[in-house]
Amino acid sequence: MEKSERRLSEATITTLRSSRGAVMVNENGSYVYVCLLKNESMIGSSQKIVQEPQQIMLPMFGDNELAFYINPQDLPDLVDEVLDTYLTHSRAFLVFMLGQMMVEIIFDSLIWLNQSRIEKLLAMIYNQVPLVDIHSIMILCSCINILFQCIYYTSGIHGAWFKSYKILNLFSNFSIFGMFLQIFLSYSYYVCFPSSIMHLFQISEPSDFKFDSIASLIYDQYLMRQQQQLPRLSEDEQFPGRLHTQSRKLKFGTTENFNKKSKKQSPMAESQFIKQIDTKLEQYNKDIELRNDMIVTIEKGFESVRQELIKEKLLNEEKTKQLQELGQQYQSAQSKLKSIHESNKNTGQQGIDKDKDKIQQLETVQKAILAKEHQLNQTIDTLNTQLNDITHKIKIKEEMPDDSKKLKDLIRKSEEKKYKSQAIMDELKKNLESIQAEKLLIKNQMDQYKKEYLAKEECLSSEFNNTQNKVKELQKERNQLQEQVKKQPINTQDQNNKLQEAVNQFKQQLTEQNKLKDKEIHQWNGNLDIQIKNFDQLTHQIEEYKLKIETSTKNLNEKTISVEQLNKAIGEQEKTLKDQQTEIKLLSQKIDEFNKKLGDSKPKNMSQVIETIVILEKTHKEIQKGLACTFCNKFIKQPVTIIPCGHSYCFECKKGYQKECCKCGPKLKIEAMYRNELLDDIIQMVKLVEQSILNMKQITQNQ
Repeated sequence: MEKSERRLSEATITTLRSSRGAVMVNENGSYVYVCLLKNESMIGSSQKIVQEPQQIMLPMFGDNELAFYINPQDLPDLVDEVLDTYLTHSRAFLVFMLGQMMVEIIFDSLIWLNQSRIEKLLAMIYNQVPLVDIHSIMILCSCINILFQCIYYTSGIHGAWFKSYKILNLFSNFSIFGMFLQIFLSYSYYVCFPSSIMHLFQISEPSDFKFDSIASLIYDQYLMRQQQQLPRLSEDEQFPGRLHTQSRKLKFGTTENFNKKSKKQSPMAESQFIKQIDTKLEQYNKDIELRNDMIVTIEKGFESVRQELIKEKLLNEEKTKQLQELGQQYQSAQSKLKSIHESNKNTGQQGIDKDKDKIQQLETVQKAILAKEHQLNQTIDTLNTQLNDITHKIKIKEEMPDDSKKLKDLIRKSEEKKYKSQAIMDELKKNLESIQAEKLLIKNQMDQYKKEYLAKEECLSSEFNNTQNKVKELQKERNQLQEQVKKQPINTQDQNNKLQEAVNQFKQQLTEQNKLKDKEIHQWNGNLDIQIKNFDQLTHQIEEYKLKIETSTKNLNEKTISVEQLNKAIGEQEKTLKDQQTEIKLLSQKIDEFNKKLGDSKPKNMSQVIETIVILEKTHKEIQKGLACTFCNKFIKQPVTIIPCGHSYCFECKKGYQKECCKCGPKLKIEAMYRNELLDDIIQMVKLVEQSILNMKQITQNQ
């Protein structure tokens, strides 16, 4: 196998030759394979075998089935020439692609900046197409154009940069497809480029600017379409995108005579038509401003709610600080209690005396609590009597409304007494809490005494066992000594006497110690029994106090609830009385005004009045026709208007406006619908007119 290399300006090419064929490899991975005719596996069965010495396959640059023929001697020179030309042409192609991309970006940006102007011009040209459809078509075309340009330029720049023949082959197919797509988009944008240039040069009308021959032809077509397709006042029903003047004669101030004249008139000029559209747009802008004011008020309400939330956060922070302070106080109280327990351990019987004093103090506190409870019961009885008096007075007040002030004073006094009783209850609760704390202290002390008593008993039992063991040992020693004495009777008699005396003395000491310890144990047991009895009595008394306090609190809560209900009932009655008085005043004022008007406007001749009534009835019927629902043709109730056509329906007639406008049909798309509160005011005015007509008829009949 032979190997040779050739360096170019930006890459090196290596050629590998053998008896079977040759391979030329570039640095970027592209290669050319040269094989002999005998290698039949590379050729399909359907193709004919060509009688040539060699064939060249291009697996990376194209299909494996494509091939071209060349002499083996000329192969390296041909490959080198192809690569040289490709390297030089790829740079020029890159520059061309970048320039084309910049031109496309400028063109698309001009269209995007002048989008609203272009849409208006297209809406003027294509009158029967709504503006929403034009806007959606513009967006769809621009999205297709951007997507195609991204694929187009990425494939071209990638193929030129990486020198890939396969990607450039795809790029050529994209360029053919793009030519047809650009023709389609240019047809849709044939007004876009002249309008964008006019906007840049700040030209108000198309007639002030002179285009080339193509632009002048487009402008002539535009003027012809305007003259042919400008709508007239009588043709509003054929154009669903316009506001209907015939269905809204009363709202826009038109009459039947004006509509007859408009049918006879010639087509309106462009400026007059634009002025009418501007006036209608101003009315819609006013409605939008009212809605914006409503939004501003809602935003102000949200801001006030936010401020209230901030205040609540500050209050919560203050409460947390207070809780932290209470926790610190609780910890200090616990530390004090621990110190008190430690001091009580050192002082035994002194602590018991102090506990007795505390128990006596608690008994005095309990007596005071009983006295306060007696007072509370008396106050509760007085409150009950006062409440009964108040209820009796309230019944009297229903008959006599002037006594409300006295009732309010009595209610205030009862509320003050209620607050006082609540304060007394709070004091009682605090005293109970202090009693419970002292009870806990006594429990802890009793537990400590029990522990000390058990420890002393264990110590005494251990000492007693030790003494018994010592006695047993002494008896064993005595027995041993007696045995020794028997062996030595003469020498050990004196020693036995001494030992017996020592044993007797020791027994006497043990008996005395046992008696003293038994007395101490009896004393401790008596003290424990007394303290347990006192503790049980205290717990029983505390439970009784709790039950009494609960019953008193329940009674107070029930009475406070009854007082609040009475206050609410009184407030509601006062409100109803005030409302009735105001309604009576308003009705009397209206009656006086109507009487004055009737007195002032009495005509000399009743014929004039009858004529005015007839005219009013006719106008009223016309108004009812104008305010009729487009679906049920009845007098409209809870009107709902559709944007952009402006037709109004009853709220219950959902079939007429739920999917599409019943009158306009599927051509017009519903952008939005809203509850028209302005028509509610007009409906109320119409009802007032009906009542006035009826009143006028009754007056004429009476006279």
